[in-house]
Amino acid sequence: MGNYYYLVAQLPFLKFKSKPPITRKKFLEEAEKWLSSEELNILRKIQFEKRPGVKRLPPVAESYYQFADRLTRELVAWRKARKRGTEHKISLFDPGIIKDGTPLDSEVELLRLRWKKLDELLAGFEFEFPVILIYYLKLQIVERLDSFDYDLGLEKYKHYTKVSL
Repeated sequence: MGNYYYLVAQLPFLKFKSKPPITRKKFLEEAEKWLSSEELNILRKIQFEKRPGVKRLPPVAESYYQFADRLTRELVAWRKARKRGTEHKISLFDPGIIKDGTPLDSEVELLRLRWKKLDELLAGFEFEFPVILIYYLKLQIVERLDSFDYDLGLEKYKHYTKVSL
């Protein structure tokens, strides 16, 4: 695994809740010019929402997926406890994230937690493969955020809950 000064230097800046400045396809096309086939294979399988079926992930990706798995377990435990009418103390984040506000607000805040974890994982890296991998995960988060459509979401909510607002 090498240093990728040119690739990292030319990547457009990503900002949480902003329009994606590059598509995943375009990003992968550019990465293909610089990465080894092994790194490119890993990158193509990386998804921010679920662990890929790769035997050995780079340590930074493994750390991210451990966090994501823990986040999911916390949410499941909290929801189960809520359904049973019992308490579950969440240690990974403020429960107000999922108690208060709309489902959209909760989803945005949970994505923000993932974003912050990726920022933490960047520490100590500058032009190595982990920077590219984290960039790709963040690009997927930005795309997810950009895909939210309030009006469409409200219509689906009304349909599934049979609620008229």
